[in-house]
Amino acid sequence: TNRKGLQPEEIATLGRLGRKYQGPNSWPCFRSHRPYAFPWLLEAGEAGFLSGVLDKVLELCLKARNHPQLLVPVPPGERNGYFHLSCGISGPDESWTEGWLPTSPAGRGPPEPPEGRFDRVKAQKLLHRMSRGDDHWEMEIFLLPEALQDGKGTRPLYAFNFLVMDRASGLALAFELMTYDQLEVMVGETFLSLVEKAGKLPKTVHVPAADRRLERLVSPLLSCLGIDLGKEE
Repeated sequence: TNRKGLQPEEIATLGRLGRKYQGPNSWPCFRSHRPYAFPWLLEAGEAGFLSGVLDKVLELCLKARNHPQLLVPVPPGERNGYFHLSCGISGPDESWTEGWLPTSPAGRGPPEPPEGRFDRVKAQKLLHRMSRGDDHWEMEIFLLPEALQDGKGTRPLYAFNFLVMDRASGLALAFELMTYDQLEVMVGETFLSLVEKAGKLPKTVHVPAADRRLERLVSPLLSCLGIDLGKEE
């Protein structure tokens, strides 16, 4: 990248290392990438791991130069595989492995989103204490377009908005911001607090049919409370 693409602390670090770069797109830039988080400066553990990876890659390149057959697919002619270099950690030690692995079978989709977690004791108490109404609620969760920063120097995060609405009146019953790491717990907490505030259980809760993530987050809780789950096209 160009020099202006670096943060001041990165430029200072390069200066302390005695590194100098000239010309466009000649400055090294490393970023930490995490789900639904703004690309950010490397943390100490990430920088140490990256350093170890680069050392192993250099070692592998030297090995491949002396033994070219290392990069020949196994079995020969195999087109649906890839060469991997991976690190496993057992206690304080790192164990590196390398070799050819097959690609995922055709048609295999992404892993299922995680199920939501909730306070089962609180849910059971509400189930026995609250009456069941004829209300129909609608749920939706969507990603906000801008990253939010909680204090100077912290990594900006993209927040989700969890929205619950009453179908008959169109009124918003709950409007809660949460990060990706908070979804599994906060969706259930927000819903239980809403039921407690409303003083009754809804008859059904509707979610978008295409939103498998939201369905997985709320299904265990709705099942515990005996609330029907509807899917809207």
